[in-house]
Amino acid sequence: MKKLKTKLIITLLTFGTSVYAQSKDSLITINNVFNSVSLNSNINSTSYDLDLNNINLPTKNLLFSSINKTTQLNDNYLVINEAYIYHNSNFLFENKFKGSRIDSYNPYGASNINSALFLGVVGVFLNKIQK
Repeated sequence: MKKLKTKLIITLLTFGTSVYAQSKDSLITINNVFNSVSLNSNINSTSYDLDLNNINLPTKNLLFSSINKTTQLNDNYLVINEAYIYHNSNFLFENKFKGSRIDSYNPYGASNINSALFLGVVGVFLNKIQK
């Protein structure tokens, strides 16, 4: 019985400290995209004016993807002002059916270094032609 109490106390202490391990001020917050929408309203009137011409949506966001070996998902990070912000995790069906994984380090899913280098050179060449 004493061993059970000891294990229970250790478990509760571990759980209690892990809940408060991340402080709120260390979290990175993303500004809402729709904060730039202007909603002009008057409390006394029932008409609302929504100006859709002044919405400034981001046109091009950089995304960094990396495979999480624990969850077997691709963790995605948005690159905003030279900072990486966790966005979401995706399940790529291709990663389950192919022997290799696709992420930012291996965008073509090459299985060996020769294929990766060759496909990288071809990709750079094709990107130069498109621009």
